[in-house]
Amino acid sequence: MTVEVPSMRVPPFPVAAGISIVPPNDLPKVSQPRAEYVVIGAGKTGMDAVLFLLNQGMDPDHITWIVSNDAWLLARVSIYPDRLVDVLEKQLACFAAANTLEELYSSMEAKDMLLRLDPNIWPTKFRCPTVNQEELRQLRQIENMVRLGRVERIESDTIVLAQGRLPTDSLRLHVDCTANGLSRRPALPVFAGNTIRLQSLSMCQQVFSAAVIAYVEARYNNEAQKNELCQPVPHPEEVLSILWPWK
Repeated sequence: MTVEVPSMRVPPFPVAAGISIVPPNDLPKVSQPRAEYVVIGAGKTGMDAVLFLLNQGMDPDHITWIVSNDAWLLARVSIYPDRLVDVLEKQLACFAAANTLEELYSSMEAKDMLLRLDPNIWPTKFRCPTVNQEELRQLRQIENMVRLGRVERIESDTIVLAQGRLPTDSLRLHVDCTANGLSRRPALPVFAGNTIRLQSLSMCQQVFSAAVIAYVEARYNNEAQKNELCQPVPHPEEVLSILWPWK
């Protein structure tokens, strides 16, 4: 993966002079709390920024959250190691019973394996952000969710989005959470001579995948056999990825 977080680069859109904008890493450094915050980005980084502000006592009505795309969320309780077998059994049952992609997502949601920010909005992305029920409850406190596409630029008094405009000013603190921390790269053989290319072997399970790769490297000598045991599963992007991550 080409990992990028907001603190590694400047915002990917023009920002007018006088507008305050920081990566989420800098939120603990804010010495003078602002009356209003604008969180840009609805991935896991954006969720964590919103949760940080709420946990610091910020009134949810003073947080504006720009959500360019709604995504399905993984319920943290469903991926605990001691429940993994039971969850896999429930998941396979959902796959077997569903006739459409919509039925699959609906059944997994009904079994508390998947969640969404707004029960009235059908998500268009699936990228494995993970939350628990309490975090979801807190995130749903934000009523000022702006769904007008991605930010194109921030002017002195306006945030210009792909599908509209949002008033702003220099008194608000904007939090850039737009970096793609888990962007896709072409799948390659994990083992290549003296090189190990770390890749996900199980969807949404990077740490588990690294442990499996380490185990295979320590136990086997034949490179072809090792690559057969460690076949990459690309990180998902779209809702179809739950069925076909290589798409």
